[in-house]
Amino acid sequence: MRLKMEVGIPCVSLANDDVAVLLPEAVVRRVAEGKDQLQHNDHARRVWGDRAKTILAQADEKQDRFGCRTMALSSDEATYLVAELIKRGDAAVYTSKSRELQATASFSETSCESAPSGYLDIFAGDGTPVIRMITCQV
Repeated sequence: MRLKMEVGIPCVSLANDDVAVLLPEAVVRRVAEGKDQLQHNDHARRVWGDRAKTILAQADEKQDRFGCRTMALSSDEATYLVAELIKRGDAAVYTSKSRELQATASFSETSCESAPSGYLDIFAGDGTPVIRMITCQV
């Protein structure tokens, strides 16, 4: 999966000690307003919109080194939107391991057919784990 190699300002940076995921604020706002391709029906519009609104509301006005408003990258409901934006190439990913933006990301998915829980793992091009999400539970 190809990632953005730059993100213009304004942007939101969701970060932990190892990684920062940079999202263009215009993309997040478009999802929050229900004007994005993720939102193919009213239910999806509400769910994805709420996730985007959470990101916009929790992002601090303090800017990071990329000029983005900041918030913690954690395992909450908004993480599903972050993962989706990474998967479709609407995000940039910086890792402290390589100290640079990553050009690619990879995905590993386990299903509930082979385990009691299914996971989606996203890794930056240099192998740094970015996100681990539960996708199903039996």
